[in-house]
Formats: sequence, C-alpha cells, structure tokens
Amino acid sequence: MKILVYETTEIVPIDGLYEWLGDSGSIIFSNADQAIQNFDSKEVIRLLGSINFDTVIFYIPLSIQNQFVKLVNQQFNITEWQEDNTVKFSIDDIRLIGKDVLSRFFEKMRLIVGLSPKKECYDKKLINYEVPNVSKLTIGNKKNMPTPADIKEFTDYLDLVVEDSIGMDGIFVYDVKTSKPLYTSGRDPILGDMPMASFSALRNVGRDMDRVAKEANRGKLQYALFPLTEGMIQVYWDNIGGRIFALGFVGADPEQLGALNVFCDKRLPDIKERLAKVL
Repeated sequence: MKILVYETTEIVPIDGLYEWLGDSGSIIFSNADQAIQNFDSKEVIRLLGSINFDTVIFYIPLSIQNQFVKLVNQQFNITEWQEDNTVKFSIDDIRLIGKDVLSRFFEKMRLIVGLSPKKECYDKKLINYEVPNVSKLTIGNKKNMPTPADIKEFTDYLDLVVEDSIGMDGIFVYDVKTSKPLYTSGRDPILGDMPMASFSALRNVGRDMDRVAKEANRGKLQYALFPLTEGMIQVYWDNIGGRIFALGFVGADPEQLGALNVFCDKRLPDIKERLAKVL
C-alpha cells in the first residue's frame, strides 16, 4: 500500500468520495468541499476491505490525510509510516482510458509526499483476513464499524449465491445516494464500470414507482424486471440500515427468467440481513 498526498487548486472531476483509476489498482479521493465535509468513514472501511493491500495506491488530498491514515491504521493495525518516493507519477501508469478530463486534472496536481507502512509495522493477519479486527471503530452510540473480515464474509456469500443459483450470472448492491455499486459478484458484462455508471439513470425507479403506486392505492413496488434481448436484470429497491439500495440480479439467458425469479426470492432476505451487518 502507498498513499500519495496531493494538493491542487482544481477540484478533482469525479462524483462521490473516491473513484478507481481505470484498471491500475489506484484510487483517488475527492478534494471537493462537500466530499470532505461528508467524509464517510464506513464507506472508506468498506473500500479497505476490497483492496489488494500490497499493490493499491491511494491519491489523498492533504485536507483529509489525517482522517484517512487514521482509518487505515485502525483497520490494519499499522503503527508506523515512512516516506516513499518510489512511485513515479505518470498518466500512462494509471491508464485513464476515456478519462480525458481526469487526465488534465492529474497534469495540474502537485504531489506533496508519498507514504508506505514500514515493514513489520502492520498486522499481516488482518490483511489476510485470518483473524477478526479487534480494533473496530465506535462512534458515539452507533454500532461497530465492519471490519475487512466482515466484508469478505459478505462478498464470499454473494459469490456463493451466484455459483449455486440457476439462471443467475451476477449480483450488484447499488447505493442510491452515492450512485455507486457498493458490491458486485460475478463476471457478467452488466457489472462492468460503464454499465454500472449508466445504471445511475435508473437509481430512483423504486422511489418513483412507489409514488405512482401510492397515488393509485396499489401498495409499493415489489421489484422491476428489465428484459434484454440477450439477458435480464431483476432489481429490488429497499431501505436497509437507513439507506436506499438497489439489489440487482443479472441473468445472461432470457429463457432462465423463471429460475432467476425463484432464486431471487429465495436469497433476497438473507442478502438484505447480511448487508445490514456490513453497513
């Protein structure tokens, strides 16, 4: 893991708190005032549960350096950092395919310092998810933050659901508020970065259809089915832990629609219960 602290007068052109930089394994955090003021520790902890610790590079604005490093320390029991100038910044290295605006931002960005944890100054057991993190965060009277082990248990369960279900080729858990997929499982192309980014246009379908149903005294939306010529997506909108999520189930074979529906109904309650534990 490396943390590169940056400074610039420009606002990074991304939506939300952070964004993956192509397929490079690097992640940039926003320096926008709103993102800094609404810094979501839970969202960062979920992200830390999905990274490759050995290779990930974080680009962090100076304004949230201390907050971010504190969370990383607590999740991996890191006790000491060192300056690390081995990362040579290059647009080519981070492969911003189709991201011209972001590339121009990087050309104006100034790197202040590079940091990496000193060897033997972090808990390798936590990185490999072999033991639970005993240093869970508690804020006020809120419940404990999910640990990387908790998150891995949930993602492993999603993988198991996809593998054991008929007609199901993928699952996504989409955070309506942030317009980002929180978790995905499977290899269906629907789960790719661009299709998931396009899903933001549908994020409020659940809310809007609930309004339609309410006006007609027809209850609430149960789910939405999107039949495609070469596949299908079945989506449920629900309030889980005080947040609205779209839970999507993807199938590649339209002839398996009946099977997909059966397995959605069977697995949905357990997925919602497990998701609530990692929020």
